[in-house]
Amino acid sequence: MLRTIVISSLLIIAAIAAETGLQTGIGFSHLAQKYVLFEEDTLSASSEGRFFSEGEIGEQFGNHNLKGNGMLSIGTETFWSRLKGKWDWTGPQNLFLISELSADVREPYSEDATPGYWKGTGYLRVKKRWTEANGSAKLSFETKDYSGQSSYSYDYTLSKIKFDFGFPFFGEDELSLGYQFAFRYAPDTTEANYQRNNFYSSWHRFSGGNYIRGDFEAERRNYNRGDLTGNHWRVYIDIAPMIALGKKFTLAPEFTAEGYRYDMATAVYPNREWYSVTGGIEWSFSPFVHSGFGPKYSLSHAGSEVETDNFQELSLELTFDWLRYRKVWLDILLEPGIRFYDTEPSEDFGYYSNFAFVEVSAIGSYWIIPRMRIDSIVSYSPEWHDVEDDDITTLYLSINLEYEFLR
Repeated sequence: MLRTIVISSLLIIAAIAAETGLQTGIGFSHLAQKYVLFEEDTLSASSEGRFFSEGEIGEQFGNHNLKGNGMLSIGTETFWSRLKGKWDWTGPQNLFLISELSADVREPYSEDATPGYWKGTGYLRVKKRWTEANGSAKLSFETKDYSGQSSYSYDYTLSKIKFDFGFPFFGEDELSLGYQFAFRYAPDTTEANYQRNNFYSSWHRFSGGNYIRGDFEAERRNYNRGDLTGNHWRVYIDIAPMIALGKKFTLAPEFTAEGYRYDMATAVYPNREWYSVTGGIEWSFSPFVHSGFGPKYSLSHAGSEVETDNFQELSLELTFDWLRYRKVWLDILLEPGIRFYDTEPSEDFGYYSNFAFVEVSAIGSYWIIPRMRIDSIVSYSPEWHDVEDDDITTLYLSINLEYEFLR
């Protein structure tokens, strides 16, 4: 309780001190989730009203730049606050130092709700630029302390150190190489402790109005379980060119592949691969409105270890984006398709029969008046299986209304 009061006081002080960055208002949010399986409905819904205040302040002293941000939300169901501070320094010969610390507190009033938590994060980054190259080193941490324990909420500390180096590859191309080591420690559940090594590579090339991006990542993860369970290699590849077809049309195909190889493959931890190819065309109606469409083919393969992970998908992706600052923001995805399994699932996995599906998602914000905004997130995913009793439908709906009476 004392920790909550102290951090809340600091947030209020930061908001009041931020003369031009203060935003204060009231809000209302509603969350609904529905899951339909075997003609049985599971519906959960919750609503909450709240008072919120957020402020930002910044000062520059020579080569030093300081910024602070405070947020306070007092709701009918949950208390939430955040305090963040950032410092950056510009040195000689393109040398930069950046540091950030933040603290979050979230506390529900009901004992039956998801446990509250205290979360702290921070990092220190050193950057150096040369004529044609750049490099950086970043040391960061994240710690989370829950007010209650469960299989999904446990205290942990995550520490990471990352190195990046970028340089020209061919002409004006840029090739980036990176390495990161991470270690997570969970004192109450050693099953969640791991060491992680990540190797990154990214390539960008511009040529006139055309562009191509290629990303590669290899990860090695070792768990502290006393055996080989869960230890694995993961490889991820993504290649996405963009080819201009005039002023309004852009050809935007994409290829993605991801694979897992476990030291001890089991039905729970199977070796598997995922491949996806999309052939898309993007259309710019105006500087604010964009649309896209294209066929998509996906392949999942896990061998004989998990037959339910062996399937193919054919679908059509349709997208629509509308962005006007402080007026409207809308992002819509519609993807109808069909999935075919390589083999007939056993009776234990009956609901893995072939099916047609539609993925519908939308994220949007609309400013009713300059001080009032409504935000919404919608996700709707029905599945129609060969076996009618296996049909599944999921629905997620979030609505948030805010009014700022001081800004």
